[in-house]
This record gives sequence, C-alpha cells and structure tokens, in this order.
Amino acid sequence: MLLLAAIRDASRLDVVPASDLKERVARAVTLGDSDNSQILAILSQADELVQHQVRRIYDSYTRVGATRQDIAVASLKSIVAELPEWLDRYIDLVTKLRANPAIARESVQTAELACFDARCGDHAYTEAAFDHLFTPEHRYLLVTAIKVLRDIVGDQLAHTIGEFDDLDFRRAAPTIPDRSAVQAEHATPKLAHEARPAE
Repeated sequence: MLLLAAIRDASRLDVVPASDLKERVARAVTLGDSDNSQILAILSQADELVQHQVRRIYDSYTRVGATRQDIAVASLKSIVAELPEWLDRYIDLVTKLRANPAIARESVQTAELACFDARCGDHAYTEAAFDHLFTPEHRYLLVTAIKVLRDIVGDQLAHTIGEFDDLDFRRAAPTIPDRSAVQAEHATPKLAHEARPAE
C-alpha cells in the first residue's frame, strides 16, 4: 500500500511542486482529508473555548481567595496538526519514484515477488521472466520504501522484511533483439528462374 500511495503521489509531481505535495500529504495523514483544512479552524475554535473555560474557573477560585495554579492545557489543534517524523522521508521516496518512472511502474510487482514469494520460501522470482524486475535500480527503490515503512510502523515489521541483501538484484532486462538481422537470416532465396536474366 505504501508503494501504491507513493507512486500515485509521484504522478502528482507533474502538476504540483514537492512543497505543495508535502502539505497535501500532511493534511491527509493528520486530518484525514488532503483537500480540506477546515477541521483546523474548528479545532482552533475549540482551543479558544477550552482556554475561556479555564480562565473562568481560575477567576472563580481567585475571587474566593484561592491561589491561582497555572496548568498548561494542551492545544487540540497542535496535537492533531503535528507532522509525522517520517513525512520528509516519504516525500524523498516519492521524488525518487518520479525520477525513475519506468522502474517505479514495476516496483509494486517487484515488492510482491520479493515479499510474498522470496520471503515465503518460494523460488518463482528467480525465473528469467522476472529478470527485468530485479535490477539494482529496483532494489534501491524497494530498500528506500522499506526505510520509510520502518519509520511509519517501527522496526519489528520492517526487520522481518529486511533489505533484500540475500536476493539477487544484479539481473537485467533482456536485450531487445535486432529484428533486422532476424529478417535477413530468414529472407526467402530467389528461385533459379527468377535469378536468370530475361532472354
């Protein structure tokens, strides 16, 4: 899911700068809606209401001679709008995916084969048909995604996935065949009577 979200956000870098995308992702993960920041205005009003009520309580105590005890009241707006520590690393992943769209398109399939085939003890990922999905570039993006995942969910899950040091990512996409050479080899030879000059 992380890769799917990052690839989707990478496509948005065609129309918005990374700073705007970062704000959009921040709203999505803190407010639940990347296009609407109205909840922050509501929380700000809620903070004002809480502060007003606290002041009234303080005033009522001091009127009867009690000593005021200042207690810091947490701001709901600040708590909700606090940016996750992994946000910058996520934007970095998105930028790397955008810089290499051909590999990014294939990275979900690479992740599926690496995590749900290779990590489960199967060997289908070693087939030559998948060579184009296990290049050094694929590993680089996959390891970058794992590091973001570690920041989001912690070491326990990310550690079980690892960084794929034991998988062969030195493979390459098959070379494109020279179709003109193939056609020349299979060209039909002229018949003898076609080769003779007309009498």
